[in-house]
Amino acid sequence: PRPTTNNSSSYGEPVMDALVEGVRNGRSEDTIRELSYKVETIIHDEALWVPGFQRSFYRLGYWRWVCWPDDFNGRISELPETLNLHWIDEDKKRETLEAKRTGKAFPEVSRVYDKYRVKSTEVTK
Repeated sequence: PRPTTNNSSSYGEPVMDALVEGVRNGRSEDTIRELSYKVETIIHDEALWVPGFQRSFYRLGYWRWVCWPDDFNGRISELPETLNLHWIDEDKKRETLEAKRTGKAFPEVSRVYDKYRVKSTEVTK
């Protein structure tokens, strides 16, 4: 079997290798915690992790019975469900499922929520 690695930055350093092996083979929570803190310190000091991808938006399709706040979501989230701000409207769900059974269609809805959108002038500052 192929060994698992998440060394996406291809960092190689004997001190780090020894610490990682110590974490992997640690027999006590205290040992693992102590070595993990040392690993985190090296990651921070060497700036090993650099976020290479950020998406400032998301697109979402959902059933009409899934409801969101009027301004849709929180300021910072990776996915629309991250902050658990949505809920199910049981009346809309029944209405939609009944309409589906009878062939009734609802109008298409497209919404844009850009309350927290970064304006182009803010990006260049």
